[in-house]
Amino acid sequence: DLYYGGSEAQWGEIEIGGNNAPTTNGDVTVQMTHNGTIHYNSIPHVPEAVYGRLACTRDGLTDGTRCLICGITLEAQTVIPMTGHSFEADPEVSGGVRCTVCGHTYKTLKNGNYTFTGIGGCTESDVIIVDNVNGVPVTEVASDAVSHKNFVTSVYLPDTITVICSKAFQWSNSLAHVHLNEGLVTIGDYAFEYTALEELTLPSTLKTIGYRAFGSSFKIRSLVIPDSVTSMDSYAFSNINELESVTFGKGLTVISERAFRGCGKLTSVVIPEGITTIGTQAFAGCTSLESVTIPSTVTKIYSAAFGDYWGGDSAPIKKVYISDLDAWLNIEFVDETANPLHNGATLYLNSQFSTFEEETLTGKFSNDPVHVSGNVLNEFGYLYAYNTEFGDR
Repeated sequence: DLYYGGSEAQWGEIEIGGNNAPTTNGDVTVQMTHNGTIHYNSIPHVPEAVYGRLACTRDGLTDGTRCLICGITLEAQTVIPMTGHSFEADPEVSGGVRCTVCGHTYKTLKNGNYTFTGIGGCTESDVIIVDNVNGVPVTEVASDAVSHKNFVTSVYLPDTITVICSKAFQWSNSLAHVHLNEGLVTIGDYAFEYTALEELTLPSTLKTIGYRAFGSSFKIRSLVIPDSVTSMDSYAFSNINELESVTFGKGLTVISERAFRGCGKLTSVVIPEGITTIGTQAFAGCTSLESVTIPSTVTKIYSAAFGDYWGGDSAPIKKVYISDLDAWLNIEFVDETANPLHNGATLYLNSQFSTFEEETLTGKFSNDPVHVSGNVLNEFGYLYAYNTEFGDR
């Protein structure tokens, strides 16, 4: 016999090994070893609820049970064929409707289409937004529709959605998967801030990414910004701890302030032709960033674009790549912290270590001829050349 001094609930939390197979009499066989001798005994199964799934947007499942100790199914779940939503007017919201089964809510927009406004009392982990309500298209996800819902792990958007409004999914910090549809044009401010997205595919129709739209969505590892995006607001992808790579599309002209601030695993950034402005602290706090490519189209770089003010959390940039020396020398660096060479990086022209003849730079920023065999730093109207024939300056 087996004697256990704890409670039944505590017993149920004990992990039972593989030899403790369920018996045919509804009990669990427990194997114990004492003084080298194996003893067996049986205890009743401990039922645990397995909750079903509503059938509004896919096939559902009835509730079932399994044994908490051995995992065997005690009461099997059965499939419920998909029924679709059953909408009725929401008495609390003008122009609103509510599903009588799952509680999802929608509301009429001024243009006659519908916006998805929330999940009501539904506690399912998967949120599937439908493409129409009684034949009328659903084109928007409303502000705060699924915000602060920690049990939500995935979201599916239909092809009819064009706008995700501000804070739509903010602080749903278990949200790991989202399907962003082709046809989506705008992602609003804070829309996915503080979620747990593990991957992100932005559709080719997207034009606008709002303020902090994906800020602190810390698990995203790679990012491709499509050519269609023409506006990316401040902090859009800031503090994404796991972000390792960014590919920019051809539609952007400005990398906004603090857009990638605090993305500590970025090691290199290639800024494409077409970008004209790099905002304040755009890559500040990217503490693994070692190389950056600056295109010939950049005309202005703001303070601490690659490092915080006063040197705190500066990116350890070692290499700066350019393709046009004249364009580089005509960039407006608003102060000394704006230049990525500020902390001692080396400039490379067309991927080659930069060595220029004296006449190349004479009169550019000072009256002295300069032969550069090291770093070039353009700040406050002067040229600083390291390891030159004049010595360090």
